[in-house]
Order: sequence, then structure tokens, then C-alpha cells
Amino acid sequence: MVKQLLFAAGLSLLLVTVSLPVHAQSIARPVVLKGNIPFEFFYGDKLMPAGQYSVSIQRAGVTFIDANGHPIHFRVSNPQQETTNQEKPRLVFNQYGPQRFLAQIWTSSHSIDFRSSSTETTMIASYKKANGSPTVAMR
Repeated sequence: MVKQLLFAAGLSLLLVTVSLPVHAQSIARPVVLKGNIPFEFFYGDKLMPAGQYSVSIQRAGVTFIDANGHPIHFRVSNPQQETTNQEKPRLVFNQYGPQRFLAQIWTSSHSIDFRSSSTETTMIASYKKANGSPTVAMR
């Protein structure tokens, strides 16, 4: 299991950059992160397939856009928090057994935390959290 987790994390480390800057407390224009997520994951209660995504972060929430340009899901998140993050933009997932749940999005200047969905809460009761949190680098 640990080897599978390390393999998935290794596959997910695609180099990424933020295409638009984030400004102060609110985002005047969307921030767009792009990358490959090599595993299925839950975004809220919706199971998202593995694949190429653009993640558009706006003041009102977050939209995942598939490789064909179709919006997959929109969710209003917890308030954005300013950060002095010096690392690359990334998505952080919680993992319970084989299931992964989007927990955070980090940009160069903000982080967004997501509340546990009802699906994740059920998984928490069923599985112990795996060591570490899968992370996917975005550009």
C-alpha cells in the first residue's frame, strides 16, 4: 500500500506554474492551475476521474475544467487564506484506504481549505488516514 501511494505521488509530481497572479484578499481575475491528476479523487461528494485538469480559482469558488474545456464541478470553498508559500502551486489530498479527497489548493500567495464532505466523513469512520497526504503539483 505504501509503495502504491509513493508511486501515485511520484506520478503526480508534474511541474507546474500559476498562469495568473493572485492579488490581496480577493481574486480580481481567476487563477488557473494546470496539471495531470493521475488518480480518481473526490471533490466534495463528486468522484472525479483521473486526467488533465485546469483548476480555475475565483472569488466565488473553484471550477475543475477537463481536457476538452468542459467545466466538471463548481464548489464554493472556505475563505482563502493569504500565505507566504514559497513552494510550487499544488493540490493536497486526504487519503483513506484507496479513496482520495481534495483537501487543499495552494497557490504562490493563497491557500484554500475544503471542508470534509459527507462521503469523506463516512470514509474517515471506515479507514484510518494513510501516512502522508498525496500531493499533485500544478502549473
